[in-house]
Amino acid sequence: MAQYRTKYEPPEMEEALAAAEGLSQEPEEQLEIVASLMGLDLEEVRSWHAQRKPQRARSRFTLTTTRKGVPRSAPEVVVLKRRPRAA
Repeated sequence: MAQYRTKYEPPEMEEALAAAEGLSQEPEEQLEIVASLMGLDLEEVRSWHAQRKPQRARSRFTLTTTRKGVPRSAPEVVVLKRRPRAA
């Protein structure tokens, strides 16, 4: 029987912070979550966060526009249902 090994890679700081932002609204709790996800000391995470450049507020929604700046309608989606062929 073959031996399998699970590869473990802790998340990057930005990935862990994005996950923490989704779990909590409190900044201190977010830093604690980042520290626990990465297996780091809370002080290390705080020092990284203090040195980090402030990020622009990210929106969860995007608006697709044409070149003229006018919002365009969503593309039409067509679903075809096919029957399997009889053998």
